[in-house]
Amino acid sequence: MFKHLPLKSTYKRNLISLITGTSLAQAIPIGISPILTRIYTPDDFGLAALYLSCVSVLAIIATGRYELAITLPASDKEAANVVSFTIKLCAVISLLLYLPIVLFGDQIAHLLGNASIRPWLHLLPVSVSVSCFYQILRYWRNRLAQYKAMSADCVQQSVLSSAFNLSLGSSHLPGAIILGPAVGQTISTALIGRKVWNQDHNLFQATTIDSESAMASRYSQLPTFVAPAQLVGMVGTQMPTFILSNLFSLNLLGSFSLAYKIINLPSALIANAIGDVYRQQAAIAYNERGEFRYIFLKTLQQTVLLSFFPFFIIYIVSPQLFTFVFGPDWRIAGEFARILTVAAFFQFISTPLDKGALIVGANRYIFYWHMIRFLSFVSLVPLVRYYDLSVNSFLLILVLTNTILYTVDVMVEYKLSGGKLMN
Repeated sequence: MFKHLPLKSTYKRNLISLITGTSLAQAIPIGISPILTRIYTPDDFGLAALYLSCVSVLAIIATGRYELAITLPASDKEAANVVSFTIKLCAVISLLLYLPIVLFGDQIAHLLGNASIRPWLHLLPVSVSVSCFYQILRYWRNRLAQYKAMSADCVQQSVLSSAFNLSLGSSHLPGAIILGPAVGQTISTALIGRKVWNQDHNLFQATTIDSESAMASRYSQLPTFVAPAQLVGMVGTQMPTFILSNLFSLNLLGSFSLAYKIINLPSALIANAIGDVYRQQAAIAYNERGEFRYIFLKTLQQTVLLSFFPFFIIYIVSPQLFTFVFGPDWRIAGEFARILTVAAFFQFISTPLDKGALIVGANRYIFYWHMIRFLSFVSLVPLVRYYDLSVNSFLLILVLTNTILYTVDVMVEYKLSGGKLMN
């Protein structure tokens, strides 16, 4: 009656291929974390977290989220024009970032809440461009269903970033916790770009300025509606980092960043890998049948079964586990991890499924959801100041807010998977 069997078989093969690579990529930074926590201090981790938060926010501005359109055109030729245009846009905007950094570097560092970030602001445009180029290449491979290559790319980037993080940190180079991953990611992205060019250079050489402009116009809703929504969303996501940097201390931010990194690695890697497959398969189903409810339910079932037990164990043992693995200075990170686990579980479930709103064009919903989360997090700033809340109280309120928002998102995405656009 419906072609679920071949779809299911393809879906599982693609999913297993991506999860295998991303799980290995996830294991590498986890494996070296006990070494890193003995090389770097919580203050170092806090500085790195603040820097990466800036990169994450600026990367959305740099591409206008045009990379999301790479999987959408009917032909690879059209998609190649999207790739070419997005790379050029990112390069130009990244270069323009130097202007405010040169003119207002001290003020930016003060706004971020820590003067230690000041000398590293000049590296930001490079990190932003590298981050964008990597995502653009990943979406191109996703379009071509090159899941094994995507897995290999994840592992390669993880290995190189971790290797430089360790080697530069062991040499006690100032700012090594920022510089090491930046060097590794730059080399990895360059290697991926060379492979993609060797395989598909005919398509990219055929791109023209007129065709690129036509694609930019066709998908202008991305920088107009989706990018602002996701920018607000990313600022909201990074808001805890900015709040901790400004209202608490770099030391507590460092402990939080380690806890957040460990707890959310499954969402950052495995859940995103599931989302890559979900996005492609759901888009195909939506184009063919006008709905993708079956894929939604299968993905929801898989994410719940995959995540519940591991997150439950982490909740029980995280304080003792962090102390044993990372050293006594990091017990507070384990306490933070226990608090964050609940929201991380719901985020893991929601992360793959939130691609459905983009597929059906529910841009207004995307914007509203991210705006509500952003405003909710911003409201925590006066709350923390007025009531002089402890860092644990702040995190508990943060987790409650996230849990409610992710639950609502899953419910809405379920409705959208039936092909009904919410107005």
